[in-house]
Amino acid sequence: MSRESIGAAVARRLPDSPEGAVAFNLAAFLELALRGGMENGTRLGPDTGRFLSFSSVDEVLAAFLGQAAYFVRLALGNTPGKTSPALCVGLANVGDSLAAMDRFVYRSRVLSPAQLLAALDSDFTDYAQPREAWVEMAVRNELFRRGDLSAEQMAKTNAYRTGTYPASADGGTVRRLLRAGALKYGNGSGAADRFAAEAALVFLSAVRACPGTDGSPHRAVFRETGAGITFGLATGATPDGRKACAALSDGLLPAPGTSRSGPAAAEWSAAAVERVLASAGAGFTA
Repeated sequence: MSRESIGAAVARRLPDSPEGAVAFNLAAFLELALRGGMENGTRLGPDTGRFLSFSSVDEVLAAFLGQAAYFVRLALGNTPGKTSPALCVGLANVGDSLAAMDRFVYRSRVLSPAQLLAALDSDFTDYAQPREAWVEMAVRNELFRRGDLSAEQMAKTNAYRTGTYPASADGGTVRRLLRAGALKYGNGSGAADRFAAEAALVFLSAVRACPGTDGSPHRAVFRETGAGITFGLATGATPDGRKACAALSDGLLPAPGTSRSGPAAAEWSAAAVERVLASAGAGFTA
């Protein structure tokens, strides 16, 4: 399924909200944070650094905050009324993504940042390059066999290919690792819940930093928006193993298909995040 530009799903005003509530796509903030605010060569958000040079998940969180602060300020500055509720979509996806990156990219180093980005950009395909690329390689192999292409020229071609799509980690394998090898929010996992809470606090701080027309801050509200499907259609693959265009989590709910330990565990995870947010004065109803 082809998707819209991510710019179409960073923030949307909820049509049935009398207070002018705005829903924000946290997964879009993460997508842009991993690409320095760029999408397909076009700048959409601020330059928050190069993911390929990040050395810890804390740097990913800092880039995520930079994107969140920019888009929250941009959207809430155009809302009617003194202050507006700000809701979020994709919180669990971001928490699960941060937990997966922390485990596989920065701790065990099973994946390099380049391998993860390549898997995301290919939507977790097995690096099936376009058919034209395979035809080109077949022609080059034949030219090399006949002596019409030097070994040096062939080596440069192969280096380019493997540098773009690392052969050591195909997209399907990366997705299985991210989905099955990392703990997920909604299952009572301390690590995944902690990262979901970190992402929620980032969103909360971005909203509070944006004052309404009367000078008071807008309100971050953590309840369902009903926008998980529509936002997901314009969001690319995420490091939790979710494929492009798939639905996103909503409010404090787990990501679709990831809650495998029953409703009690899902409630436990939500309560863990709620405790962190409550201590910071966040709300859960509009």
